[in-house]
Amino acid sequence: MSWSEEGRRLLRHIQTGYVVTEADVTAHEAALTITESQISDLDKYDVATADATFAPISHTHVEADITDLDKYSQAEIGELINDFVGPGTVTGGVVTDGGSGTVDITEWNGWLRETDDDNAMLSEHTISASTGVALTDNALNFIYADYNGGTPQFSVYLAPQRLDRTQTILAAVYRAGTEVHITSGKWASNNLSATYGTKSALIHGIERESGLVPSETGTRQVAITTGNMWIALQEFTWAAYDSSVTNFTHYYYQDGVGGWSEVTATGTIDNTQYDDGSGTLATLTNNRYGVHWVYIGLDGDVYVIYGQDDYQLAGAEEASPPAELPPNFNKFHTFLVGKIIIQKNDTTFTDVQTPYTVTFNSAAASDHGNLAGLADDDHPQYSKIAGTEQITGTWTFDNDLVLGSTTASDRRLDVVGDGGVDGAYFTNYGNVNNVRGRRAGGTEGTPTKTLDGDVLLNVNGAGYNDAEVDFTGGAAAVTFVATEDFDTAGYGGGELRLITHPNAGTPGPVTRMIVGSEGDLTLYNATTVPSASATDGVILYAEDVSASSELKVRDEAGNITTLSPHNFSLIPEGPSEEMSWAYYSEKNGRKINVDMLKLARMVEQLTGEQLVYEEQV
Repeated sequence: MSWSEEGRRLLRHIQTGYVVTEADVTAHEAALTITESQISDLDKYDVATADATFAPISHTHVEADITDLDKYSQAEIGELINDFVGPGTVTGGVVTDGGSGTVDITEWNGWLRETDDDNAMLSEHTISASTGVALTDNALNFIYADYNGGTPQFSVYLAPQRLDRTQTILAAVYRAGTEVHITSGKWASNNLSATYGTKSALIHGIERESGLVPSETGTRQVAITTGNMWIALQEFTWAAYDSSVTNFTHYYYQDGVGGWSEVTATGTIDNTQYDDGSGTLATLTNNRYGVHWVYIGLDGDVYVIYGQDDYQLAGAEEASPPAELPPNFNKFHTFLVGKIIIQKNDTTFTDVQTPYTVTFNSAAASDHGNLAGLADDDHPQYSKIAGTEQITGTWTFDNDLVLGSTTASDRRLDVVGDGGVDGAYFTNYGNVNNVRGRRAGGTEGTPTKTLDGDVLLNVNGAGYNDAEVDFTGGAAAVTFVATEDFDTAGYGGGELRLITHPNAGTPGPVTRMIVGSEGDLTLYNATTVPSASATDGVILYAEDVSASSELKVRDEAGNITTLSPHNFSLIPEGPSEEMSWAYYSEKNGRKINVDMLKLARMVEQLTGEQLVYEEQV
């Protein structure tokens, strides 16, 4: 029987567990006839040093056995190699943190197919070590030993290359800025294991074998027992963890714009806040519960994610893991180990659950108040109790509608039905037309009529004091009050008075204008004379001049003219007669004052014409 190079290579594989060199075999001629005398020559290939996973080869050889080997042709042996041996790592290819978001890879030795075909030639290759290998930020990077058309290299992809026979995976690495999270990816060493390992990794990701049980330690701190995990055909051992010794790697909550923020480094579970999705942690309601999800990474990282609701206990117990997770959370790196429930301000956990004993799926709550998400504003067809939605359409109420406090004296609007007096009442304010006011001292059911001094309407930016017509700040304000009895039956009598409050403190509320019961208009002196003109308008105001209030107008050009003609302030002798009238105007510091009756008398003297006519009434 003769052995080809392929046959010798197969023999070396079997004997040394796939780690082979030319020095391990004795050179044979291309067509070697093995005789009985040469059987002893096989003893040098004893498997005593072979990997324990391979069955030893018998040392007893008979001629019949040697003859039996002759039935396998070179092609059949090659086919056997192709079926059971595939791309894989022999030594090296270890991926480690290279700093600044890169990785380093040690020298790699292994087997790769020359084309992506199950029957393609397998060949042994070595790739030199590489440092500072660049990765895509905020993404999961897959690192492979790649045949690369005959020039083997390390290649980085953003998706698994599945069953490409010219490559073998070395690691899956998530980069987050300068941090890298590495999962060793030597998942396959031959076609059979490659197929199964790739399937297992892609479908199941990390799988727990034992341990990894979270519990409470210290005060609101977390311990996790040692344990074993698998990804594909590779086993990982997790060392015991205690957050009272080592802080959580990251403690996440939503940033409100689709990303994630984290709290300052800590190893203690929060007992006062939860994640409401706004970007700022919200405070738990008294007696409510927070939920915190604990994950681990294959590289030893420990992560906590805030629960996303203000839970009743039943809701907390039924809560499922968040649907959206930080981008570095993936089945190749992170694994959920527990859910922690804690009541607001408690110093101990209410419960610690694991996915190994509890199925984290939502169940129907027996009490609607225990449902999660009751505070969410995600039902546009409904208005929240404290919502800001605009209400459209026509609403009809058959019974009383009370807006504001349930205390009568604090109400802002009280719509009373047939049980009392019909109408809408502004409590302690007053009425305008059909909106009838109930003055202070009246009752809800039978408001009394509006009396002198009652407030009919108050518009005040600084607040309103129910005890009196008063203002507590410098904000603009307008108040209408009644000045005589307002008989709701006959609508008789009464003035409408406009009151403003120019600023806080003195002078306090000031009556500016009165509309009398007969329609007359009274305008009171301005606290401060206008110093600027109105654009596209005029300013009409009253001003005290020599103990006499005068009506003035300021036009857009800045001319100030007295409309009530009794200003003789610039005339030394004052008015010439008791019924004299004056013209007075000023602009830019210049003033003019004329005694118009005296002017008319002098014109009469010069012309002999009568200009002034009088009548005694």
